[in-house]
Amino acid sequence: WLPADEAVRLVSYPHDAEVLGAFAALPPVTATVLLVRHGHAGARGTWSGPDTGRPLDAEGWAQARALAELVALVRPARLLSASARRCVQTLDPAAAGLDLPIEVCGDLDEPRPGQQRDERSLALAGRLVELARAGGQVAVCSQGRVIPGALERLTGRVGADFTTPKGGGWLLAFAHETLLAAARL
Repeated sequence: WLPADEAVRLVSYPHDAEVLGAFAALPPVTATVLLVRHGHAGARGTWSGPDTGRPLDAEGWAQARALAELVALVRPARLLSASARRCVQTLDPAAAGLDLPIEVCGDLDEPRPGQQRDERSLALAGRLVELARAGGQVAVCSQGRVIPGALERLTGRVGADFTTPKGGGWLLAFAHETLLAAARL
């Protein structure tokens, strides 16, 4: 509500002034990315068709509707999804509520046969940096096999727990292409 220098003059305790000073020294957030994992889509082994065609189940649709409320809070200018049907469907309620199209991007996909998980995680991390460099707010739906590796690359915290449950996700704050914070939803 106030510029940091004005707020510092109003606080009573020296440690509050230190907190405000540390906050004011942070680089400004130039981009926010809401990174979500698709909603529940049943077990991979029970789907008879190609895995990319596996749809959300009733639980997944409930998760998608709940995520739509969070997506709306970020006020994204763009919605991007991995090409799997369940990923696109996860963003459908948000797209309808925000009147935005869903852009399908193969570089958000998990590995296909013959591809390495690290290769796909690197592609996702690169796409997230590209989106951050453009600035603004965006929501992205990807898959559980690539999200942890992408977050390890972006944070530099190899081995950290970035597992993301179905229908869960992360709020990523960037200063240009530098990740400032990753908060679990």
